[in-house]
Amino acid sequence: MASCIMAYIMISLEETETRSLVKAKNWAILLENDQLLFEFSRGRHFEGWQEGSITFSPTYKYHPNSDQYYIGALMVAGAKRNARQHGTCTCFALKKTRCDRILWHGKGLKQVQYETCNYRLSDHRPVRAVFHAECDVSEGTQK
Repeated sequence: MASCIMAYIMISLEETETRSLVKAKNWAILLENDQLLFEFSRGRHFEGWQEGSITFSPTYKYHPNSDQYYIGALMVAGAKRNARQHGTCTCFALKKTRCDRILWHGKGLKQVQYETCNYRLSDHRPVRAVFHAECDVSEGTQK
């Protein structure tokens, strides 16, 4: 069995729409705009890899040690330079991402659980998966 734990940007929506959907807990529309699922459906990447059904809320970005999503903006380095030179401020909004994903690949695997963990130690919520695995056991070769 091979597994992959990765970070992948989720949302292809505008920031204001993303914020509204998160506040409304409308996970279905967020998933319809999920970039990783889009890549899977087009067969562009991760051939042979699978991901279980996502039934949990986005796992990033929270205020640390809380259940409140962080809804803010991030000023990138180039914008900071521009702001200093021209007296303006250009902010790039943070999009909500479902950063924590588990992909798997292999025969005889059945994912039976895929969920987020309720740890509040950082701005992420980790995810976990449980699998049933079938193994082919042979005693050796016959002559």
